[in-house]
Amino acid sequence: MKHSVNNMTKPYLWACALGALALGAAVLPAQADYKSTVLADGPLAYYRFSETVTMPVLSYATNIGSVGPAANGTFNGAFGGVPGALVGNTNTATTFGNGNVVIPYSAAINPSGPFTVECWANPNEANTGYPVSPFSSIFYNSSTAPNAREGWVIYQNGANGNTWAFRIGNSAGYSAIATGGIVTDGQWQHLVGVYDGANALLYVNGVLCATTATSSAPAPNPSQEMDIGTASAFGRWFGGGVDEAAVYPSALSAADILAHYQNGTNAARSVPYQQLVLNDNPLCYYRLDEFSNVQLAANAGSMGSAASGSYIYWSATTADLDSPTYPGFETTNTVLELSGTNGCVMLPALDLNTNTVTIESWVNLNGAQSPWAGFVYSRGTTANGLHVDGDGQELAYTWNNNNADTYNWPSGLEVPTNEWAYVALAIDPDEARLFLGTVDGGWNVATNAIPHDSEGFLVPAFIGQDPLGGRLINGRMDEVAIYNQTLTEGQLHTHLLGGLGGTNPPVLLVDPPVLTPTGTIYSTTPFAITADVYGQPPLSFQWIKDGTVIPGATMFT
Repeated sequence: MKHSVNNMTKPYLWACALGALALGAAVLPAQADYKSTVLADGPLAYYRFSETVTMPVLSYATNIGSVGPAANGTFNGAFGGVPGALVGNTNTATTFGNGNVVIPYSAAINPSGPFTVECWANPNEANTGYPVSPFSSIFYNSSTAPNAREGWVIYQNGANGNTWAFRIGNSAGYSAIATGGIVTDGQWQHLVGVYDGANALLYVNGVLCATTATSSAPAPNPSQEMDIGTASAFGRWFGGGVDEAAVYPSALSAADILAHYQNGTNAARSVPYQQLVLNDNPLCYYRLDEFSNVQLAANAGSMGSAASGSYIYWSATTADLDSPTYPGFETTNTVLELSGTNGCVMLPALDLNTNTVTIESWVNLNGAQSPWAGFVYSRGTTANGLHVDGDGQELAYTWNNNNADTYNWPSGLEVPTNEWAYVALAIDPDEARLFLGTVDGGWNVATNAIPHDSEGFLVPAFIGQDPLGGRLINGRMDEVAIYNQTLTEGQLHTHLLGGLGGTNPPVLLVDPPVLTPTGTIYSTTPFAITADVYGQPPLSFQWIKDGTVIPGATMFT
């Protein structure tokens, strides 16, 4: 709390009184439950995993084209159930951050003659780096065929301009690149690439944007998977939604392509969109609506349902971290159970755009984890999150993977296995601090004192994995909270104690409290005095001047 000194050049002496200790009471107030302690600190997102969820059978991206189930795809870190591309249609789509749909290689879905590829794409953000791909079937192997780019890829260009591109290749590189159209963030766009036997043609929203003659005969992908959401040959992960992806063994006409676009954007369509596509005999056609009924992980934070997550793959809830063993939690408390092979909770883009962030969670690991497995992670143009280090057990974090000083920074704190522990990451502009609390009341802190830039969190985030290479947690997690503020050590330590219960008295972490600015305070100088305290919640504060209570001065600063 800020005050101006009225008439003295000498700093005042201040005191901070805490809870019942300030009153001299012999009995502490009733303990607060963990949930109310967290909510009092204002999380944007807070996931308690109170839903009843059983581990589902893995869903497939179903191919309804002529090749049939042999070309079904497997969802890998994709977030389904989002509103789809088709106007006036409740059919849903799938969105991606660093996930994809993997379609196993087959010569049947990689035609050697004229062909057409089609999808709808809705980018999360402008791309300023390498191009990223919503749909591809491209072969590349630098060790055996260093120049080969056999197959095709649709790209959202980056550093070369925010445009779309359709590329087809052969053993010598790309035989044609057609570039055009303008990428519009946050809007569905209809993308079609055509090889007509002599040219690569790119259509955006039904309009022919580019025609490029092939320099030599193109070659189909000889062995690599087809991908929706990336070009896996290069790791070019697309951030955003993809819907209605199809491959045809012929060059669709301009009239056919325009008809598809107009049907998709016309709520009064006379023919269902999917029927129009099927009439053109696609080899593969993926509607990407398999997660229409995905179960939601409710957000109890201030962002409300807009930040609710989705249980993906083999994730479930189960009874654990409950009273009376952990008095701060309900006897009916449930937690997130993760298989370590395909389970996670996927969150929508949080759009934080700040360098004051706190992430916390309770975790119970089934032994050492996969290297760099993510507790809470967002990976788009940059990567940010709380995770384990390469040894699978040391607590670590990444804040902008392009910064070597904050990339996979190891804390030296070993997360215990087969028991519950509390972990947290607090970012401010000048440093990051990692916290580890254990069920025996242990508390440890590690600090990385370097600058931290603002980060966007503009793509879906994950609980239980870093989506790069399936770095998945094997074990249990609970009480995941994300804040757009830097919580103090005292606040976070109090959270731990709130879960464990007990009668821990308040402890001043900084005594005396911190005066800002330092030095002499004059009558015209605003100043602040900040305390940091931990103890059994609920804590209360009262600032006192010269032995007299200051009315309303009941915050820690």
